Amino acid sequence: MKRLSSLVFWCMTALWLVITVAGVAWLLLVGLPFKRTYVDLMSKVDVVSSVRPLDQLASVQVAEVLDGWRCRHEDTNRVTAACSLMGLEPSVRNWVGLFNAPVQKFSWLNIRGAHKAGLFGVIKMGLLASSDNAFYVSPDWTIAIFRNDETGGVYVFQDQTNVVRFALYSQR
Repeated sequence: MKRLSSLVFWCMTALWLVITVAGVAWLLLVGLPFKRTYVDLMSKVDVVSSVRPLDQLASVQVAEVLDGWRCRHEDTNRVTAACSLMGLEPSVRNWVGLFNAPVQKFSWLNIRGAHKAGLFGVIKMGLLASSDNAFYVSPDWTIAIFRNDETGGVYVFQDQTNVVRFALYSQR
């Protein structure tokens, strides 16, 4: 009996040691670098954009942009995926609200939530890199424009059936 209890003790000790080493290795190789990257990214995207009526955008008109400007990039996946990722129905109103929502603080107890917020931060970072940081929205919230100061182009967000159309337009 003494031999069996000694064997159980050493097996449990070895198991505890393996679990501890694996946990420390994960923390050092994955957890801490992820947290550092997360905090850095979130500090860059923790910006609230102003929301203004579309008629305050004097430099361009929506009809002029849609009909006369060149569409450089168009998709329905980016904004729709971002809204869906955060549990919202894809719409311009939800997109603007999500874009302006406070960023989630990092928590070791909610790694999955931090991962989702990090993915959204990457999407938001791509738009913030060169904008005047203001959404110009139509009165019915079905169209929003986000200007790109760097290129002179505009991002146009439009509600469509179950998706939000995202397009980057520039003058010819």
